[in-house]
Amino acid sequence: MIKLPNFPVDLSSLFFLSVKHSFVVFKKLFVFIVALVVVKDASIYLGGMPANTYAKAVIALMMVVLLLYLIVSMLSVANRLFTSDKQLTGLQVLVKVIPNFLKSLLVLIGFVLIFVLILLFSHWVSQWLHLEKGDHPVGSLFFVLAVGIFIMLVYVQLFFVIPLLVIKNLPIWGAVKRSNRLAASKENWFRIFAIYVFCLVIWMLISPNTLHGHFMEVHKLSALFDLIVLSITVPILMNLIILTYNDLNLRNSLRIM
Repeated sequence: MIKLPNFPVDLSSLFFLSVKHSFVVFKKLFVFIVALVVVKDASIYLGGMPANTYAKAVIALMMVVLLLYLIVSMLSVANRLFTSDKQLTGLQVLVKVIPNFLKSLLVLIGFVLIFVLILLFSHWVSQWLHLEKGDHPVGSLFFVLAVGIFIMLVYVQLFFVIPLLVIKNLPIWGAVKRSNRLAASKENWFRIFAIYVFCLVIWMLISPNTLHGHFMEVHKLSALFDLIVLSITVPILMNLIILTYNDLNLRNSLRIM
């Protein structure tokens, strides 16, 4: 079992500890990481996505569901390394996480709805301000930035909802309230923001919608590249989430005292 710190540490120390323990976590997560790569890149090696829009949407939806299932499973495995001496087999994990996965799926749907509602509201405001006609390019740019920043603020505030469903087995509304309390102070918020940025960096590295992503896809190197990147970054990310949650709890308890 990996020992959690019993006192608050700074952000650099959290990252150092995440890297320090990453190989131990990697050994337990490797099979899940391989499955993650297979789900993400299978379409590249099977001739690409179908031309039919509905078929494409169904396959994309199935991929998102499977990816979420694997992420929840990996977070559960990593958390047990910090909290229990008894480890489960991969099959036991996949069965055990089903309730929390279903709750996480509902939360993900909620996140998507929030995103769509923000976009619809911003579209209405931009029409009301006549920003879509192209007559005010600077105003349009600032408006887009404002919408993007607002979406980021919402997601950082709710970042720990899914981890709390897995780590603490909370109900959805309890996880929402707890995540909001964790991000209440400025220093806590910046720690969560750092994890959010790390997630964006991982996505930029493995996204097919980049120059290097397109190059990897054309040369059929996506799976190998993603396996290397995710093998390095996913264990660090899982550790960072768990260690940061522990750190935020310690900081909040000290404030109460």
